[in-house]
Amino acid sequence: MPSCGRSTTIGVTGIILFTLLLHVNLFRSPHSQLGPASLQYTDGIYRLPAKDDPDKFDWARRPQLHPVQQYLPLPVHSGAELPKVQYSFNGKETSARAAERRQRLAEVKFAMKRSWDAYRRHAWLADELLPVSGGNKTAFGGWAATLVDSLDTLWIMDLKEEFKEAVDSIVQIDFTATTQKSINVFETTIRYLGGFLSAYDLSDDRRLLDKSLELADMLYAAFDTPNRIPILRWDFHAARKGEEQAASDHVVLAEMGSLCLELTRLSQITRDPKWYDAVARVMDVFRDQQYQSSIPGMWPLIVNGRDMEFFSKHSSQVFSIAALGDSIYEYLPKMYALLGGSEQYASMFNGAMNTLMHHSLFRPMTRQGDVDALVPGALRFLEEKITVQAELQHLSCFSGGMFALGGKLLQNESYVNIGRKLTDGCIWAYDNFPTKIMPEVSNVVRCKDDSSCPWDEDEWNRAVYDLAPFEIKEQTNSSELIKKTRLPPGIASIPDPGYRLRPEAIESIFINYRITGDESLQDTAWSMFKTVYAHTRTEFAHAAMKDVTNGTAPKEDSMESFWTAETLKYYYLVFCEPEYISLDEFVFNTEAHPFRRMGQHGLDTALRARRLSQLAAMTSIGTGYDLSNSVFSPDGRNFQVEYAVKAVENGGTAIGIRCKDGVVLALEKLVSSKLLKKDANKRIATIDRHMGVVHSGLLPDGRHFISRARDEASSWRGTYKAPIPVASLANRMGAFVQAYTLYSSVRPFGITAIVGGWDAETEIDVDGVVGSGPKAGSGGKTAGVKEGGPYLYMIEPSGLYWGYYAAATGKGRQAAKSELEKLKLDPKEGDCLTLEEGVKEAARIIYVAHEDSKDKDFELELTWISAVNGPTKGRHEEVPKAMKEEAERLAKIALEGEDEEEETKMEE
Repeated sequence: MPSCGRSTTIGVTGIILFTLLLHVNLFRSPHSQLGPASLQYTDGIYRLPAKDDPDKFDWARRPQLHPVQQYLPLPVHSGAELPKVQYSFNGKETSARAAERRQRLAEVKFAMKRSWDAYRRHAWLADELLPVSGGNKTAFGGWAATLVDSLDTLWIMDLKEEFKEAVDSIVQIDFTATTQKSINVFETTIRYLGGFLSAYDLSDDRRLLDKSLELADMLYAAFDTPNRIPILRWDFHAARKGEEQAASDHVVLAEMGSLCLELTRLSQITRDPKWYDAVARVMDVFRDQQYQSSIPGMWPLIVNGRDMEFFSKHSSQVFSIAALGDSIYEYLPKMYALLGGSEQYASMFNGAMNTLMHHSLFRPMTRQGDVDALVPGALRFLEEKITVQAELQHLSCFSGGMFALGGKLLQNESYVNIGRKLTDGCIWAYDNFPTKIMPEVSNVVRCKDDSSCPWDEDEWNRAVYDLAPFEIKEQTNSSELIKKTRLPPGIASIPDPGYRLRPEAIESIFINYRITGDESLQDTAWSMFKTVYAHTRTEFAHAAMKDVTNGTAPKEDSMESFWTAETLKYYYLVFCEPEYISLDEFVFNTEAHPFRRMGQHGLDTALRARRLSQLAAMTSIGTGYDLSNSVFSPDGRNFQVEYAVKAVENGGTAIGIRCKDGVVLALEKLVSSKLLKKDANKRIATIDRHMGVVHSGLLPDGRHFISRARDEASSWRGTYKAPIPVASLANRMGAFVQAYTLYSSVRPFGITAIVGGWDAETEIDVDGVVGSGPKAGSGGKTAGVKEGGPYLYMIEPSGLYWGYYAAATGKGRQAAKSELEKLKLDPKEGDCLTLEEGVKEAARIIYVAHEDSKDKDFELELTWISAVNGPTKGRHEEVPKAMKEEAERLAKIALEGEDEEEETKMEE
């Protein structure tokens, strides 16, 4: 299974076999242009075998009331190469940049794994997980939408076991039955058919192709109308009964025009022209009527499928590439790519883009003034005039990628430049809102001159006032309205302030990064990912936001399947090696499912050669080390985790002590040079006000751990409006650290962390099981009582974590552990250590551990956390200087006493 950025360990035999396979793949005769040679074709077509039970309903046997007499032939690839889409990266990435990229990649993968695990536990084979309540719901036929939509994401992220389990489960999906009255043919096509086909293109698992055909047989019945225009909101049950049906006279543009990519790809694989014929007839009507609409070159958002008239010059019409219209325009250059070049789709795309550039695109006024960005506005045709609505929808953010991709394919650099400016418009919108996430719909202020657009406060205020509801205008002015509705600069109104986990902005960033090679886009993507992750995280997975202007607003109990199918996939691919899922080999449908482009089979020659070079360079022969992170040794060991433990053992000693009235954290900070400034580079950090962490091992890894822990604490506060319990933080960070042991593209954390804090005394929420509920965890919590007090956990490189009375790690761990075991710490055994006594003991034990290790000079770091009525008032703070100095003085005296006692024993 392929993996982004993956390195592996192979032996000599493996290299030889790999070389032979590579030679076969590189120099064998190319596949047929239509369909892989491994499939068994009958009369030149791959079909499903007949069902064993003739009495069971089968969509393939449903008689067509309006059969096609002769299919339109699938275009044959000319053999000519299309222009290269991707930037020539050629190994220009620095080692530091590569390490940073792989770290980001692992965090995106962790988010996917967490979301998938929640779906598996709480919504398996349901359409969607309810991420706030932990329930599930049926949204798209009840055919496991999230599972099917996520198949290729699992494959791409190298989640092997999850992918296998999901594919094994698709046999349970029954496309002959549904509990819903009607089916959205568009959503079913892009999510289900697209999901199956993409996963088949990537994995070559024929079960996925067979399931695609089962579904296609069902969808084909929606095209059984007198004019062969499909019914998009389709009465599934009436069609199953064989009743007469006709296309609607009120059809959403995008739904009718966005079926072509999936069914064309199915025809290419199976060599059956009927799937292509079904959509080609529809697209031919769009082609014929493209210049008959009120705004020539574009189509109105609502069209008449029954009469096949997609225009009307006698009524108000709206034209847009946002909601209801987006994906028909997106599919024009993508069909050109999939077919290996097509004059029809090139002409349709050029016509639509020329109209957009002339009428729709404009520059938004920004307070920065120098943001050279574009926004696609909605067009209204009324009384023979075209007006532009300065509206920015999140859905329209795909347009930056569309222009850039089309520009590369058609060798039009002006399209590429416009694509980047449209992408920058959405980046500006993300950065402009207080949560750093753009809303579903907002209205911006249009620049009067696109070449020069200085900030005009009065113009902004006028726009805000003009768009305000009439009843509000009478009660307030624009300044009060801006404050009341939390309008960022340049935003005139926010009709829909939510964020539904959408992918369009990161989609365009991904495409523009792959086309331009601009690494700043990776940094932008990372900033966006961190804010989206933090603001949408729930106890189970991730949820839509109700209001991006208010980070503490309640979340919607919704996680549509495009979160795992699109959003996380695009974030992941931004940080992959750029040759992985190359835009020169794949074309993505509107649900982010990559289809192999015609004539493109497997990795290109350059990448295969590079992979071979990497494998040869990374072999473990002669090194003495196992370089793979996710492979166990025959005796069940993971050497990378053991190496991480070695890194911890080379670090200064760190300890934590849980006292009866607080927690003490202490560290032996080794001084490697006299040039280091004293008391600088603190190693004990605050996670939240009531919690701290000390670690031993690699300092950069510790900083990354601390940063992530702070994000988790912040996310918990946003969700539960309370500080995160120590146990919950340990649970989250343990899972995060463990994720770094699962994947071969990253290494484990080279630290062991000790987390301590004081939990507020509150009634714990449980649901019938001791230790359950959002505030529960290990470490002695019990149902039915008020929980709180001091807690201490240690998290190891493997991700394992335990609750402790006292813990030690680092070079002097054994000596420190021996001393800690002498202390009275268990409340059940009588009076245990007070916080002040704990400070003195912590200092003494660090000195003992340091003496035992015979190491270089060190500085002692000491922090503590007490109860709310104690000396720190429930906060994590440094131990006061006078108390620390006294503790060190006593520690030195104790150490000298031990030395004298030892000398006396030796003399005796």
